[in-house]
Amino acid sequence: LSNHCWETYPDGVLNCPKVGADISACQANGKAVVISIGGASGSYHLDDAASGKAFAEQIWDMYLGGNSTTRPFGDAIVDGVDLDLESGTNVGYVTFIQTLRAKFALSDRNYYIASAPQCPYPDEATKAALNSAWFDLVWIQFYNNYCGVQSYGTKDFNFNTWNNWATTVSINKNVRILLGVPGGPHAAGSGIISAATLNTILKGINSYSNFGGVMMWDAGIAFQSGLAVSAANFLHGVSSPSTNSTSTLTTTTNCCTHNDADNTNDADNNDCCYNHNHSGISANNYSDIHIDDNSAT
Repeated sequence: LSNHCWETYPDGVLNCPKVGADISACQANGKAVVISIGGASGSYHLDDAASGKAFAEQIWDMYLGGNSTTRPFGDAIVDGVDLDLESGTNVGYVTFIQTLRAKFALSDRNYYIASAPQCPYPDEATKAALNSAWFDLVWIQFYNNYCGVQSYGTKDFNFNTWNNWATTVSINKNVRILLGVPGGPHAAGSGIISAATLNTILKGINSYSNFGGVMMWDAGIAFQSGLAVSAANFLHGVSSPSTNSTSTLTTTTNCCTHNDADNTNDADNNDCCYNHNHSGISANNYSDIHIDDNSAT
């Protein structure tokens, strides 16, 4: 929520009505928005089941279908949770997810659980949750590591390993696996690739049983570089006149990132992520773009 929200409730919790309005606008257009927990910096951990349950109750009340006097997004209800766990002891996230799933089951609304592990397998920070709880989507960070997209064509690139995890270890054997890539120059320390290289990789992995599409970090860079449009066109089967195009994609979409990419304090097509015919595919509110194929969750 950096550069988007500064107001707070009396107890210090962020109060972000404009963000809430943007979320509702995306959802009104048939898009799903999830909130991401964790990140590369800061100290966080859930050490046991009790802390996991308590945290789930808090997230449910503040962001999902519960009730709280301090809801950062007001009446807006996000469509699920993404776990971007990159540090700490996180065994409590199994109970965290199970607690949320129990609440999801009592709701007539569709909710989603996603994760953004790093590509080395197993991902140490996330493996307890990934192996013991139900995930709908796993968008793997194939960058900033030896197994990133820069290693495609070598034994180090391990999309096949993650697809094998999906079909043999994951509780949900139909979990969608997304290829996570940097959105363009300066978006990551390694794994920066061209649109042509990304399309080559997609041709090589889109036959995997659990392939779910593309995730990009982050939205602003991905639109500036043209990588988002190029990847979406490839997955949609649309011929793109230029891999350097920065035009806005205007096809019908089913997911949205809350990211005011054009800095207009609104929720418009310049701020949304693009998805191809995937019911309920979800996007992080930390500015990832999720471009998905037409497989079903």
